Amino acid sequence: MRRRPVPSPAMVVALIALFVALGGTGYAATTLTNDGSATVAARRHRRSLRGPRGFRGRTGPQGPVGPQGPQGVQGVQGPAGTAKAYAEVSNTGRIIPGHALNITDANISHPNTGIYCFDLTALGISTSNAVVVASLDWSDPLVGAGDTIQVAANPASNQCTNTRTQVEVKGYDSTPALADIGFVVAFM
Repeated sequence: MRRRPVPSPAMVVALIALFVALGGTGYAATTLTNDGSATVAARRHRRSLRGPRGFRGRTGPQGPVGPQGPQGVQGVQGPAGTAKAYAEVSNTGRIIPGHALNITDANISHPNTGIYCFDLTALGISTSNAVVVASLDWSDPLVGAGDTIQVAANPASNQCTNTRTQVEVKGYDSTPALADIGFVVAFM
């Protein structure tokens, strides 16, 4: 009886290394581009280890803008605001049409440069039941850097006719001197 040949341990290790190398090998090809730089294309087997990444290529030009999508569903109605009255007032002391609630030109007087007086007592709004807030209206052409607005409710120096019920808004330029400037006022 003949004995079957048994491979040596060195042959077993060599065969294992050969099969691992064949199973995980990919190929890489180097090609030259028009500008003379080299690019590397690599293909890896799905079970191979991840190799180093190459340089990121240039970003291509932006494509055209796609068509506008359909309009979305309208959201739910928000809660009612807390303002009792508000208005966008021009530098001449007039209401900007469509930018007011419960304030009309009849509720405002403009006795002097930079002085605007509001009387809303006929509407039940006064300094005892409302907080007055004012800010510059940057859409007004006379408003510039350094301009300020000040609200005075019932002050002793009030230039409005009835200091007990009226609110005085004063506009100042950057010097600061009284100046006619546009603003937004709200009675909260």
